[in-house]
Amino acid sequence: MNNPVMTALRPVYAPIVDAEGGYFTLRDGRRFMDLASQTLNLAFGQRAAAVTDAVIGQARCVQFASSRFSTVPFLELSAELARLAPAGLDAVSLKMSDGSDAVETAMKIAMLHTRRPHIGCLPGAWHGETHLTLGLASSHRGRILADDRVAVHADEPTIAALTQLVAARRDLAAVIIDPLMVAQGLPVEDMREQLQRLRERCDGAGTLLIFDEIQAFGWSVGGLFTTDVHGVSPDIVCLGKALGAGMPLAAVVARDELSAVLGYNDAEFTGGGGPLACAAGLAGLEALIGIQDELPVRAEQFGAALCEVFDRSKFDVRRVGLVATIAPIQGRLRETWANQVVEGAAAAGLFVRLTDQNRRLLVKPPHVLAMEELRAGLTRLGRIADEAASRVLWRLPGSLADETTVVRKPLRSNRHAGYVTALLDVAAGDLGMKVRGPGAQQKLTRDLAGIGVPVAPMYAVPGADAVDYGFVPGRTLQWVLSAPETPDSWVNGLALRHLEVVVRAHDNGMVIGDRWPGNAIVNNRAELTLIDFELGYDGPIHVAALFEEAFCILQTLVAIPADRRIRDDLSARMLDQLVARHGSQQAAAMLRGLVRFYGDPARPVHSHSDPASHYTGLLLAALSRVTGDQHQDNTPN
Repeated sequence: MNNPVMTALRPVYAPIVDAEGGYFTLRDGRRFMDLASQTLNLAFGQRAAAVTDAVIGQARCVQFASSRFSTVPFLELSAELARLAPAGLDAVSLKMSDGSDAVETAMKIAMLHTRRPHIGCLPGAWHGETHLTLGLASSHRGRILADDRVAVHADEPTIAALTQLVAARRDLAAVIIDPLMVAQGLPVEDMREQLQRLRERCDGAGTLLIFDEIQAFGWSVGGLFTTDVHGVSPDIVCLGKALGAGMPLAAVVARDELSAVLGYNDAEFTGGGGPLACAAGLAGLEALIGIQDELPVRAEQFGAALCEVFDRSKFDVRRVGLVATIAPIQGRLRETWANQVVEGAAAAGLFVRLTDQNRRLLVKPPHVLAMEELRAGLTRLGRIADEAASRVLWRLPGSLADETTVVRKPLRSNRHAGYVTALLDVAAGDLGMKVRGPGAQQKLTRDLAGIGVPVAPMYAVPGADAVDYGFVPGRTLQWVLSAPETPDSWVNGLALRHLEVVVRAHDNGMVIGDRWPGNAIVNNRAELTLIDFELGYDGPIHVAALFEEAFCILQTLVAIPADRRIRDDLSARMLDQLVARHGSQQAAAMLRGLVRFYGDPARPVHSHSDPASHYTGLLLAALSRVTGDQHQDNTPN
């Protein structure tokens, strides 16, 4: 029987079976110090006594109430948040379960209030996983599951660029920003003046200012809200994560004049504002209030420990309050370094997260972790970070055959160049093959990563015609799709995700080149990473996009054994998308060109080529699907 759990990632750890304070234990016996507060949710760690007692006590009274009613903890928490919020923000909506709900609700309020259609945001930011909030993420631009018609991204991930965006447009209902800029790795300078200028520009343009404080709440020093720190008050604040003290809870706090623009069922989430979650939130909020005077001292101690552990000549350490991010000063191969540190930390019993497109460590320990223990954990983390830097950044890498950390790939004559040239000549005469140099590969992978395409970033080697990239562990997608033990669900999901990232690149004006399942790696968490960016195409981008999508579909289907029932169904869905994107005539013409090439017994072959019958059979079936002609023969036109 397959694992019944449906998730995008396959867990690589045994389940958590016990947890207390800043530690948790897995079923296999491994014990971890939690330096990430379980994805930034637990300001007071696990099993906080006040929270546990509050939830148990509430469960004995009322466990759930529909939207037609309220409960005592719901009303009390609403009143307390209104009391604590920045001046002028005294309308509270608690009918939400997570931060995505809160951000989407804030967007709805802004658009209804201003009667404007767009929301401004920073590239690289992250504000949630609903259809609307995913549209704010530049990494999801163009994806089917993200409504990106609403979002307008600033040119750069800076507050200054966001301010310029507000000045340039009059159709922005609001701009949204995380004042801690966690997704960008924390700010490099004090943001008071920049936020003040943004506030003034929003006032002048009639654009609302939304602060997404879902990650900041509970870890700021100087007040619960970032307004207490920066002195800039927004129109709407989104809260979540630590607000629920481990329970699913989120909130929107807004100016009173915005409180009635939403109608019933516009943002009334079934599980939102439940009495158990609100009871936990009240207890957690009371605990946060109780330690406000202690947090400045703890923050200074946290900062001092970071300075002691991480050599500032090697590492860039940023800290805001009780949140820190760390990365090597050297920018090359940061992603590889960060992944090595996370793996090494896990082996040493430390749980840390990544941010800034997986280029920086994110450290956000729960407040209950004793400073002596935290300092010891940071010392271990610092040692691991230094060792990984020595292994990844400060040593000349070897080749794939003898190095499992960094691969150096010289630019040389590609053994498949003749094959690709002949294929293009026959199937797509408007295209020619090109070989990308190290600089071009570095730029392409950086641009692809910027739109969320999972790639192994390439770095040009100074003084050499070569690229360095982090070794990607796993199996090729070609192997996974062809393996008899791979379940149909994985074949379906991985094949579709591979095609989807290719399409996403095209929708953002980029053609990757040489996209077949052998140039993608699947790791043990079912994550996909694209590799090998040496070969590309010269010619009209619409022709290159059509060719690359058709080629990707063909090579994917060839990799799947013919006796797998999923193959025909998958083929139909992929081909329908090809037609929807490029039209049936263009799609059919490209498929006929592929029939001509693969049906020619004199065609060039390479080590991964399958018999011509494998290709032509699939292509003729594809032509039947695309043209509606069930009587296609194998005579190319």
